[in-house]
Amino acid sequence: MSGLFGIIAKKGIIDEPLKPVLRKIFLEMRKHDRYADIAEFGNATVLVSNLHRSDHSRNKGQYSVFIEGDLFSALPPGKLNVGAGISAGHINDNDLLSDILELKGEQLVHHIKGQYNVICRNNSDESYFVFNDILGIKPLYLWENNQFWLLSSELKYLRYLPFFETDIDRISLIEFFLFNFPLAERTFFLKVKLIRPGSILRFKGDRMEINTYFDHMSLFQDNLLSKNESLELLNSVFSEVVNSYLPRNDKFAISLTGGFDGRTILSVIRNPENLLTYTFGTHESSDIKVARQISEVLNLMHHTFYIDDHYYRESFFDCSEELVWRSDSLATFVRSHYIHAFRELERKCDVVLSGNGGSELFRVIYKGGAVVSPMFIELLMNSTDLRHTLVTHINDSLALRLIKGFTPAVREELIESVRTELDPYIFSVRKNRGMNLFLLQETIRKYFGIEMKIESFHALNRSPYIDKDFLIAINKTPFSSAYQSTLTRNPILRMKGQYLYSYVMERNHPLLARMKTNRGYSPHDVYSIWRNFRILIPYINKFLMKKENAFNTFMSAELFYSRHLNDPQTDNPFMNRALLTDMFRSQLWKGHLSDFAKAVSWSLWYHRLMGNQS
Repeated sequence: MSGLFGIIAKKGIIDEPLKPVLRKIFLEMRKHDRYADIAEFGNATVLVSNLHRSDHSRNKGQYSVFIEGDLFSALPPGKLNVGAGISAGHINDNDLLSDILELKGEQLVHHIKGQYNVICRNNSDESYFVFNDILGIKPLYLWENNQFWLLSSELKYLRYLPFFETDIDRISLIEFFLFNFPLAERTFFLKVKLIRPGSILRFKGDRMEINTYFDHMSLFQDNLLSKNESLELLNSVFSEVVNSYLPRNDKFAISLTGGFDGRTILSVIRNPENLLTYTFGTHESSDIKVARQISEVLNLMHHTFYIDDHYYRESFFDCSEELVWRSDSLATFVRSHYIHAFRELERKCDVVLSGNGGSELFRVIYKGGAVVSPMFIELLMNSTDLRHTLVTHINDSLALRLIKGFTPAVREELIESVRTELDPYIFSVRKNRGMNLFLLQETIRKYFGIEMKIESFHALNRSPYIDKDFLIAINKTPFSSAYQSTLTRNPILRMKGQYLYSYVMERNHPLLARMKTNRGYSPHDVYSIWRNFRILIPYINKFLMKKENAFNTFMSAELFYSRHLNDPQTDNPFMNRALLTDMFRSQLWKGHLSDFAKAVSWSLWYHRLMGNQS
């Protein structure tokens, strides 16, 4: 488990009656992680735990530092030159971070990268500054009253406080259905703010200010590198980032499927002695077949997680309920198999390298789904009349009938809120850059970040594709989706990312480049597409075939709904359980799987949170 909780008194010191509550939160952290610290500094108490890290804080010198997450030293901007020799190191203890802090002060935010929340106390003037990473992968929640500021990586930690206000934000709940997550700074609690990525918060006395230290728009360039320069740069940076992520002398795992993301990571590994590959799916899954073939040819340790009847009998409910609880219901049972895999992986290794976010950085988006909301696509395409598009969708939406109290006044508040929250992405920049900006500021942290967060309770998930240095590098090149036609079905444009993957494999591991993917063609075929058309027939065949599911979605839904829809514990003042039950019995839910999953999952999470069960 990885978690952070801090309480800072605006005046005086932390009241003595609060100490048992803080101790309870600390013991909750210790249930899941033997490495947890609690420290008191006059007007503040900080609790932090971090998977497999024995040193979280340093209380000496000018600064005291508390880390939640995974930190690395960032590459100096001048190093991002074509063919430059690059090295990046893991910051594995607070003494090292404190030393950087002594030298750089608050400027240290520009010298580190990773997935983290950090609390720093200046012991000389008793001030604090708190910052998160540029993608906000680790959630950082803020709540305040006239006495305290509360900072937490978990909503459930806030719920322990006797003075915490639990009023639900109905707009955030509606946005959850429309966009897959509440937008901008909204959370399910009215007075709790989710801090934006790349932010720095300063506290002194009874004053607080929040600023951003990283401008995501600055990533976008008008003068891009040539194709050859781009390939050389990205190959160099990606290789260095991947190898800097590997633990020293310890086993690590790579998520390997039948596609390109994991295979590209595998191709640049310099020392595969401690490497384990894994995949999951049904027995007939092409992902499993391709991954097993690769592992056998390369003589790698491989683990397969079958999503079969045994999984549904023995693990499904437990995994899905953990997923809903850990994710604050932002992930539903559809991703429960990730918990299943990571529970096993933590027995074998501490670090997993995954392809999270990779395809989205390269691929031209042409339709909405689990990652990019169909509603966001619709608004992006019809931005000239956003109100009409929203009203039409709201009037036709079965999902919003599931939410109690959706009055005309709430609808107007929602429309105004969405207009304000989406302005930077829909109205302020070109569509392709707006989509990419939304990916960087919202989707990565609220879709992939949530997944990585829940997995980190078991093992660290590191994705080299969303590494700060790789993001800076890719946006210097035409391979970034920021510079492509966003909403198109053109297969040639969609293969641009595959071309980069293929180039990296050709350069680093030609054997991997020539082994077929689950799409029926090899990376080498993509790399040589301009010289032959061997890729087109398998591509067309794959396009025409029915898409494979990693597991039986309808079976999972049937089991999950049957267990929880009739449970009085899922009843609450916000969801229409009677309508949910009627739609489930009439089979209408099968056409609205995502909405029903959200409704039941949120209800389950709400009851458990309000009951303060851990």
